[in-house]
Amino acid sequence: MAETKRYFVLSSPRSGTHMLRTSLDNHPQVVCMTEMFNPDYTESKYDFTPDTPASEILANYIFTPENMMHPCVGFLLHRCGARFGNWPDLWSLLEQDKHLVVISLRRQNLLRRYLSVQLMKNQDLEGNPPASLHFDKDVLIGDFQKQEAKIAEFDARFSDHPLITVTYEDLCDRYTETMGCIQSFLNLTPVNLAPGTKKRATPALAEIVANYTELKREFADTKWFSFFDD
Repeated sequence: MAETKRYFVLSSPRSGTHMLRTSLDNHPQVVCMTEMFNPDYTESKYDFTPDTPASEILANYIFTPENMMHPCVGFLLHRCGARFGNWPDLWSLLEQDKHLVVISLRRQNLLRRYLSVQLMKNQDLEGNPPASLHFDKDVLIGDFQKQEAKIAEFDARFSDHPLITVTYEDLCDRYTETMGCIQSFLNLTPVNLAPGTKKRATPALAEIVANYTELKREFADTKWFSFFDD
């Protein structure tokens, strides 16, 4: 019997994490758990605490004997930007495990990622259309630079692991092809997959960002101009 492949999805908030997780979890050979080191997702479901060693969580809650009966077992982990528990040795544990494979997920259009984060923070629970937002150029640049730096940092950190790069845009625009590549990377029997929920409709940038035209002009000579694609 082939050894179970263990993996984790390395992502950022609002970059297609849920879409990829539910797609993988719909494969009959795969277990794809949630953000196991984010207390927002674990406090009400699991009995471990921030004082539980990361090694115990990996062994007793993720790569359990029951889960390891599947050909492929993994979980989600954000580089930054999500609530995180007190596990200072987690990253070093993952780095040292050279058999752990990595799916590095990122969103190419960082302006749309930033917008999605703001819409989530300001969502109207009654379902009313989102109000227009005003973005500061320097704040945007700071966020773009932070995201780019974190992606580069963690891809370098796990460069000696088997690693595949996946973009949110590929998941949306070339879903079948992209999921086929991921299944091949994980040595899975290929099947037709679908995400657990449909992609939500998002407003055009020019409709929701009040100073979109001004920002587009200010970013014209920067490497981020392509983000203004409306």
